[in-house]
Amino acid sequence: MENWLIILLIVIGAILIVYLVYLFISFFFMSSFQKKLNIQDKTLSLLIYQKAKSLYSLNDLLKKYTINNEIINDFFKDESYKEYKDYEVKEIKEINIAFDLIYKEFQTILINNRIDEYKSVSSEFNIYEDLDKRFFITSQIYNSNIVGFNYWRNLKFTKFIKKIFKIKEKEMIL
Repeated sequence: MENWLIILLIVIGAILIVYLVYLFISFFFMSSFQKKLNIQDKTLSLLIYQKAKSLYSLNDLLKKYTINNEIINDFFKDESYKEYKDYEVKEIKEINIAFDLIYKEFQTILINNRIDEYKSVSSEFNIYEDLDKRFFITSQIYNSNIVGFNYWRNLKFTKFIKKIFKIKEKEMIL
């Protein structure tokens, strides 16, 4: 074999090895972000469950004030939130918006009425607000991990391989 042909094969082999390392690193980081996202998804589902428990407690405490409130009564007819469930990202967004609407209704009731059990009610409001802060922080961390995952998914020269494997971009919360 001629020297130029051997050099050409070595160069092509080196380029191929560099590309495979590049591809491996890309998949490694995507996998790392995916693991983090799975944990945070479960955490967000747990926070949704805890927020629901807090809302159910508020409903029990303020039952006599919510008799004529259609929004609250319609919401609590559905008892699907009483049990823990792993939710999809789209569901988490929608549920959190619905929970915040119900919470605002409870705040309005608290402001508009003189409530005898104010201490127990206010502690339940504090619990919900704490859970809401934790939800916000976790969703922000989730969103930053989404950015990382999507960066490695859309990396030049490897994006077409990820499309072949049907790896889709992830969606943010909020």
